[in-house]
Amino acid sequence: MTKLYRLIKKCMDQNILNSGTAESFNSSLKDLGRWVLTLYNNGRLTFDGNSKDNLTLHEILSIKDFIKEIGEIEAGYNYLKKRERTFYELIAMCHGELSKALDEFRKGYHPCYTYYREDSEPKGIPAELADVIIRIFDICYHYDIDIETILIEKHEYNKLKKCNLK
Repeated sequence: MTKLYRLIKKCMDQNILNSGTAESFNSSLKDLGRWVLTLYNNGRLTFDGNSKDNLTLHEILSIKDFIKEIGEIEAGYNYLKKRERTFYELIAMCHGELSKALDEFRKGYHPCYTYYREDSEPKGIPAELADVIIRIFDICYHYDIDIETILIEKHEYNKLKKCNLK
C-alpha cells in the first residue's frame, strides 16, 4: 500500500461519524496535504491540462533511481558538513539504525507498527529498517555499487542452494 493510499484511507476512516476526534482528523488531513505537496514538488504528481482526469502519480522509482536520489541528497548534506564520511562511519550508521529498530522492539512496539511524531516523521521498527536501507543505498551510490544486479544474483544463488538442500 503506498503512503498516499494509506493517508487517504486514514482520512476517510476518520471521517466516518464518531470515529476519532476533529483534532485527529485535521492532523490526518495535514499529513495528506504535506505528502501530496511533496509528491508534486518532486515531480511525482503531475497535472496534464486543466482536467482532474489528467492527474498522474509517478510514485514508484526503480532501485537505481532511488539510490541516485538518496545519494544526491546525502552528497549535498555531506557537502554542507564539509567532509566525506568514511566507509567505517557509513557501516556504523547502518548498525546504529538497526540498534534503533531493536530499541523500538524493546519498548514493546510490534515489528509492523508505525507511529508518527508531531512533525509527521514516521517512527517505529519499519521506519528504522527503512533508514537502514537508505543508509545502504547511500553506500551504494557513494561506491558505485550495482546493488540491484547483485540482489538478483544472490537471490538466484540462494534459491538454487535451497533446492539442492532438499
